Amino acid sequence: MSKTVFIGNASAYTTAANPNLLAAGEIGVYSIASDGTFTLLTNGTTPGSGSGTGLVTAAVKLLPLMIAQGIASGTTTNFRSVTLQPRSVIAGSVPATAISYSAAIPNIYTIGFSGVSGDSNTIQAGTAGTYGININNMSKGIPPFPYTSWNKSYRNDGSATALNVAYDMMKGINANTLNNIATGALPEETFVWASLLSGTSSTQLQNVATTANVTATVTNGSTAVILTTSSSTITVADGSYIRLGDATTGVGAPIYKVLSGCSAAAYPVTITLDSPYVNGSMTLGASASAVPIGTLTPGALVGVRFVAFGNSFNGIPVTQLTPNKQIFVYASGNLFDLGSVITTNTVVPKPYLNASGTVTSAVYFEGRGLGYQVQKEEFIAMGYFGFNNRVFLPFSNPYYALATSNYDGFAFKYNGYWEDKTAQGIGRQETSEIEIFCVNNATQSGDTLASAMVPTIIAAYAA
Repeated sequence: MSKTVFIGNASAYTTAANPNLLAAGEIGVYSIASDGTFTLLTNGTTPGSGSGTGLVTAAVKLLPLMIAQGIASGTTTNFRSVTLQPRSVIAGSVPATAISYSAAIPNIYTIGFSGVSGDSNTIQAGTAGTYGININNMSKGIPPFPYTSWNKSYRNDGSATALNVAYDMMKGINANTLNNIATGALPEETFVWASLLSGTSSTQLQNVATTANVTATVTNGSTAVILTTSSSTITVADGSYIRLGDATTGVGAPIYKVLSGCSAAAYPVTITLDSPYVNGSMTLGASASAVPIGTLTPGALVGVRFVAFGNSFNGIPVTQLTPNKQIFVYASGNLFDLGSVITTNTVVPKPYLNASGTVTSAVYFEGRGLGYQVQKEEFIAMGYFGFNNRVFLPFSNPYYALATSNYDGFAFKYNGYWEDKTAQGIGRQETSEIEIFCVNNATQSGDTLASAMVPTIIAAYAA
């Protein structure tokens, strides 16, 4: 068996008359005449109907088929290609259209209140003793179960309130993650952010004088929150709580305690949080503006949300990066003994923050067509050729997939050459696979993987 992966760009389907003329990232499908002449196939017309150059007619189906990918000019290697023999494409293995890229949804766990409207769970507390939380990184390919944890002992019942426990838990987990990012001390523990949640609705923060709504600019990993308003009359008290991501009823947005507030301060107004703002959908140091902000007094329903983020392994030339995809959360001490409820978004949607700092909600999904996934397919394909086995004198093998790109793509199967090594008419024919990926194009109108292009051409050839 063999496996070949083609990596293309998002341009329109090629007009190159033969594969030697393909530009870098162009993918073309060609029939090969008996004299070696190439004909670019341009549509998936039903075999035997129509006429004209490029149609997949019954006669064309009797000719070998080449799929080729162009490479950058000046490269020492030839264009990447596979030649298929007539009638070798397996009917039914070719999809009608390419499968589109779909973004990943982070794995989320919550303890206590989950941020879902109507949820009646809360952190179970009020008893002196030790409270603890443990979070394992369960992502595939990560060394066995890296973890981060938090625990704290409360000397009396009065200090062990649900809000105090939830707040200290959030603050402790994030402080550990931020410290490891800053120092590089324990990089395996930098895979989760925690957010404090409250079931209490908030009130839109407004300019006292004009009653105009106020929004905020936040920076991932920073305690500074810049309030935007047309006037300077804003009041946010020290020690109060604000909600960032939704100003009113959005209980899925996190809440923060204000360390240093403001009152009739000069514009622009900056308040300081007691614990840094964090958002798993943003890179550390990135900012979001016009983020809704409200004030509240947390009630009885509180919880902590844990969101997986980042990459534990950023990749090397022969290994794809490994995003942190799945986590597992379990309680210890009084959190366990008192029965705090833990839930996840593997089946039921849970709210979380998007890159704009507002709230969205979804079920966990690893994503489809992400750069690292396509890279892995390309590495695996090289392995079929034995490239990964050349340890001491490795070849310089060309790779084209980028971890930073997103891809649409599809795969199909074909039968390879018939081999008879017995000289007795007893042979075998192996099934091989081709995968074709192109950089994601939101419309796919006229591009290489559009419905009238490569998938349909190959499907018609197999019919």
